[in-house]
Parts: sequence; C-alpha cells; structure tokens
Amino acid sequence: MRPFPIYIMLVFLLFSCGNNSTGPEHSLSADRDVLVALYNATNGTNWTNKTNWLSDSDLSTWHGVTVSNERVIFLNLANNNLTGEFPGALGNLSDLKTLNLSDNQLHGPIPSELGNLTNLTDLYLSRNVLSGSVPSELSNLSNLTGLHLDQNGLTGPLPQSLTNLTNLKEFIFQDTELCAPLNAAFQTWLQGIPLFTGDNCQ
Repeated sequence: MRPFPIYIMLVFLLFSCGNNSTGPEHSLSADRDVLVALYNATNGTNWTNKTNWLSDSDLSTWHGVTVSNERVIFLNLANNNLTGEFPGALGNLSDLKTLNLSDNQLHGPIPSELGNLTNLTDLYLSRNVLSGSVPSELSNLSNLTGLHLDQNGLTGPLPQSLTNLTNLKEFIFQDTELCAPLNAAFQTWLQGIPLFTGDNCQ
C-alpha cells in the first residue's frame, strides 16, 4: 500500500508543472515576442518614440504598451512613424482591448488575424495607406465599440458579416473606397450605430 501515496504525489507534481508552462509568465513572454515582431516589421529603429522597446525592461515601460494581469491589453502607437506592412502577428495578443495604429504609414491589407482579438473594444487604423478589402474576420470582434478605418486606400463593399458587431458605437470609414451595402439588413444595422460616416455602395 505504500507506493500508492507516492504515485499520487508524482501525479500532483506533474500536474503542477504542466500548469506552470501555461502560466502568466509564458503568456507575457509570448506577448513580448509579438511586440518584437511588430517592431521589426514596421522599421522600429525609425519610430518617433521607441522608449524601452526591445529592452529587458518590463513591457509596461515600453512606449505605448499597457499591461494588466500579466498580459498586454492596450497598444497605442499612433503618430509614431510606423512604416511597412501591417503584421498579422498582432492577432496573437489575445487579451488586447485597444489597438491604435492611426496616423502612420502602414500599407498592405488589414490582416485577417485581427479577427482573433475577441477581447478588442477599440480598433483605430485611420490615416495610413492600407489597401484591399475589409476582412470578414473582423466580424468576430463581438466586443468592438469603436472601428476607425478612414483615410486609407481600402476598397470594396463592407462585409455583410459586420452586422454581427452589435456593440459598435462608432464606425468611421470615410475618405476610402469602401462602401456600405444597400440591402435592408446592413442598412438597418448601420443606421443603428450612434456615430458612423462613410458612403453607400452605388
């Protein structure tokens, strides 16, 4: 009968070790990797403000980064001279609530990976040089209250699936080649948003 409690102890130790591998430290380390990828993809050496980026300092001291419960929840790099393509790696910041990359020189499409950011409440991408259509994956962002896409080279009808964003309070897509579909369901949804600006499809 003596081996039995030893077996139980071993199982407990193995279970504890397994839990530690997915603890907060691991998550924050993964978030750091995403931020490093962003820095490298957008010419970070020429950012206007790159205080503590790529350093060993806490992520909470990196310019534009806010951390809560050992995860990055807020990223504000507006008007910071980011250039290059919008990296899809940002879709791995799974606890992110606000992403503000407005007033930069980001180009290429909006990454479909942003649809993974289901905790996101605010997405600000105004005044870049983004192109292509709006990915339908953004309709996964059910907590989104603010979506700003204005003054970009984005084109085409907005995805019908955006009507899933029932918490949206601000939707700005003016000064683009985007347009709102004319069908009744989309127009009813659009008119229900307290603040929206943009054109209808012709």
